[in-house]
Amino acid sequence: MYLVILLLLIIDRSTAADIACVTGASGYLGTELTSQLLNLNYHVRGTVRDPSNEKKTKHLRLLPFANERLKLIKADLLGGADAFTECVEGADILFHTASPFITTNINDPMKDLVEPALHGTENAVRAALKSNSVKKIVITSSIAATMSSAMDKDGDCFTQTDWNKKSTLTSGGLDAYRYSKTIAEKKFWELLQDENLNPRRITGATINPS
Repeated sequence: MYLVILLLLIIDRSTAADIACVTGASGYLGTELTSQLLNLNYHVRGTVRDPSNEKKTKHLRLLPFANERLKLIKADLLGGADAFTECVEGADILFHTASPFITTNINDPMKDLVEPALHGTENAVRAALKSNSVKKIVITSSIAATMSSAMDKDGDCFTQTDWNKKSTLTSGGLDAYRYSKTIAEKKFWELLQDENLNPRRITGATINPS
């Protein structure tokens, strides 16, 4: 997946802008992406829960070029579109990686998974669509958005036309996670295709790692 993300940048690198917004910058994927962007000479704005938490942000501040080109911004997935305004303002690309990955000990699937995945995606994307600068949005989705299991199709490959139609909120555990990723990605495409919300025709892509 990292190679795919990098490829998306290389394709447009001759015209790419200087500023990228990365949500969930301190996470596993967000950290790798932030590192790649910094190495590609981008100025990166990364959203985290608490920029002052040295334990959870030190690894970001130690990245090459972080002192010169990394800014950490406090943002809550459930804080509305305004929570991401500072990150996307003046940026040319939004990478939305922030989303809960919980598959065990889930007390409330709606609160623990669905709300942050769905509303976090909606809030970050809405902020980007309202900006005057963002030209592309890349969402980290999951293979879970395309299928509940490999048995969903009898021996056929899964493509961008496939959706997970079996996972439900009440199934619990890993299936609740699959459901959260499915509805979050569907919301992304819904927002992007809304001409009233996206009059500038911002383009988008999703990454669906397995």
